[in-house]
Amino acid sequence: MRFHCQFDYYPEPYESNLYIREMEINIVCGSRDGDDVVAGRLSVDHLDIIRAETAGESIYDVCDADSSGWEHVFAGLFEPGTQAEWRSDFRLDEPICHLLFMHRSVFHPILRDWQSYIIDHVANLAGEDSAFVMWKGETDLSDNELARLGFRVIAGEDLRMRPNMYKHEYDAAEDKSDDVLGFYVPSDAAEYVEAGWKKD
Repeated sequence: MRFHCQFDYYPEPYESNLYIREMEINIVCGSRDGDDVVAGRLSVDHLDIIRAETAGESIYDVCDADSSGWEHVFAGLFEPGTQAEWRSDFRLDEPICHLLFMHRSVFHPILRDWQSYIIDHVANLAGEDSAFVMWKGETDLSDNELARLGFRVIAGEDLRMRPNMYKHEYDAAEDKSDDVLGFYVPSDAAEYVEAGWKKD
């Protein structure tokens, strides 16, 4: 299994929303035919908070300029009336410099038992000084599975957030690391993913 990540990067963003890096992640697995097959696809946006603030950008304006999804993220994570002050009920003791938002996903059914493993790795793409946010129903994971991954319920919002600076009950390195090289998906898994992606 490997993650193929594609994104555009603007050295000098000329619009506020370009501080948000749109990333498409294909979950590529081997098949028994020896081919690499896309068995899942995720849309994950990355906001480098420090970069935007250093450039004099308002985090609210960056989110507002991008999409209604990012407006929901801002409203859900930050204290009302502030530029970007984290909600006090989160009780965050460490700074968060990067924010990842997964707003779209398609998993082939064979990946159901791998979703925790995949989400744990994707959530950590920006390092420990980051947080990962996604819609409540974006995966097939149960509330208990999400809690083990470190996701918190955001009161009043249909979002789940995971701060990455804390140790979580679930650790991908202790779960399926021995199985990943021998894991195979159906040769037609990519057709399922493409159909789901077009439908969404």
